[in-house]
Amino acid sequence: MPVAAQMVTDYEVITAPALVAPKAERAVLTEIAVAGERLVAVGDYGLILTRDQNIFPSQHVTNRLPFSNTF
Repeated sequence: MPVAAQMVTDYEVITAPALVAPKAERAVLTEIAVAGERLVAVGDYGLILTRDQNIFPSQHVTNRLPFSNTF
């Protein structure tokens, strides 16, 4: 059975999930994409929002990457 390789970096790897932003719907978003009937938007600090077509409000998604996202 193969042993998983350990990643070596020159920086500290943060393993904590991003915080839930209470005003996520008002945050600056950097990218938006269509995924079937769903819109997926990402922003700074690991923010991910999804919205199904014709359904409000948007849903804040828990993200394990606490930094800026792009598609």
